[in-house]
Amino acid sequence: MWRARASVSILPRMANAAPTDPESEPPNDARRGLFWPFALLSVLLLLPALWLAAYFWANSTPGREALMRILTKRLPPSVVTVGAVHWGPAPAELELLGVVLADEHGAPAIRADAVTAELALDDLVFRGETRLAGIRVRDYLVRLEWADDGSLNVARAVAKSAAPKPPGPATPKPPPKLMVLDHLELEHGEVRLAGPGWELAFDDVTARGGVRLGGDVGLAIAADLSAAASHGAWKDGKRRVAADTVKIDGFSWEGAGFTVRELALAAEGGLATRLGGKMTFGDAPALEASGDAALPGALAAELGLGEVLPQGASATTLVMKLAGETLDASCGGLAAPEVALGPVRLAGARGAVKTLRYAPGVLKPSGGVQLADLHADRVDAPDDVVAKDVTIGSVAVTVEGRSQVDVTGIRAASFAFGDDDAGAVSGKLSGSMGLTSGSLEGSVETASGDLGATGTIRVNPLRGSLKVELRVVLERVAGAVATKVMSYVPDEVRATVKPPLSGLAVFETVLAKREDEETGKKAWRAETEVTEARLAGDPETYVYDGTSWARAVAEVPGAVAPP
Repeated sequence: MWRARASVSILPRMANAAPTDPESEPPNDARRGLFWPFALLSVLLLLPALWLAAYFWANSTPGREALMRILTKRLPPSVVTVGAVHWGPAPAELELLGVVLADEHGAPAIRADAVTAELALDDLVFRGETRLAGIRVRDYLVRLEWADDGSLNVARAVAKSAAPKPPGPATPKPPPKLMVLDHLELEHGEVRLAGPGWELAFDDVTARGGVRLGGDVGLAIAADLSAAASHGAWKDGKRRVAADTVKIDGFSWEGAGFTVRELALAAEGGLATRLGGKMTFGDAPALEASGDAALPGALAAELGLGEVLPQGASATTLVMKLAGETLDASCGGLAAPEVALGPVRLAGARGAVKTLRYAPGVLKPSGGVQLADLHADRVDAPDDVVAKDVTIGSVAVTVEGRSQVDVTGIRAASFAFGDDDAGAVSGKLSGSMGLTSGSLEGSVETASGDLGATGTIRVNPLRGSLKVELRVVLERVAGAVATKVMSYVPDEVRATVKPPLSGLAVFETVLAKREDEETGKKAWRAETEVTEARLAGDPETYVYDGTSWARAVAEVPGAVAPP
């Protein structure tokens, strides 16, 4: 009965369900519309779940190993090593620890304690390139070394470790880039650069730029750098350069050379340099540079120029090209507080270098230099010669085994022998010089008479001395010039021969470094004597034959020499 009642109670209910109002049930399209929100919600919930799963997998030991295989599949395993890699938390974000790029000898060429970056997954999956962007590198070391042929240690390591290609026809397809680093930021690092005969070290370096490693180039760099200090040295260990602050804008390396838009160096003591240029290596190494530079005296001494430029020098609009060992240069403004050319010293020297060319040679060096608009506040020469406010129009030196020198437009507002001032002077000079001997010719015009001179120069390299024999022709010379000439003749001659003087005198001067009795230091000293002379004054004329002075015979028929 219970079952029958149950059946009866159910059947009417089922029978009544058939004619139910259609508006009381949802249509099929409405039911289908409810599917998409649930499906979207499921996907939104699934994506974080998948990301969390991928994140934990990527940071697991198998995941890290797989990720490292993906990143380094195109990098030679003997060149690049990474101690650990972390993935996330943001998509495509990586953290690499203990990154080392080794050179061909296995020594670290690039080393970083920590690197954070974003990996371009599309380039990795679809192009097979490892491209990292937004890279930050902390506590790093960069050590790049160039060989004589211009090859770089990093590029040599990549080439050495690359597997040899099987024999077959060449393919025009270019080799892929091994690694691309975009928007690279380096902080608190050291950079060491070394090339044939030189090395540079930069401390606490900050850099912004990009790097491409591999492909046809091997290594390409574009960056701006700054450093707290730098040290440069030549491999001979005798010359060094140091700077307190360094700034390099527009550094670009690609192929066998690099370019720099501007290199700025500064240091206490006066070093201030702004240069731009490029350098290439290979079979024909070349260097091009232009800009301004100030060289302090301490650095001049380090470079071996201290004896010539004891207080340093400065150059503006400097242009320099070095191809092999041949140097071409010019300078719009060259200035030095002091210039020491052997026994001659110039104070407040300045001028322009129109052209400079020098090609070294053991026996026959070649080249030349043209200087213009030279000026010196003061010039000190041997025998107490002092000239003030000196200007020289041009100096031309030609070197073809033997040197030819031409100096024109010489002017001095004041020319003095000790306390005796000869007033304003003007003159010109020319000469030639070989390895150990030379000749010279010149003339001087003064308010108290004119002088012409010819002479010879002999150098003794063993003794480090210079001998100058000067034949001077006098034309009615008076004043300080006549007083200086007469200082080399005996008192009895000076008593009878009065200026103005005419005639000739041959002076022999030996220049050498001699020890000072008081200080014990060696300094340039000049010893001058008259070896031949014929001086005509008022009223007498005297002749010197190298041993004694005598009155000259009157140049009239029948005249006899006075007793």
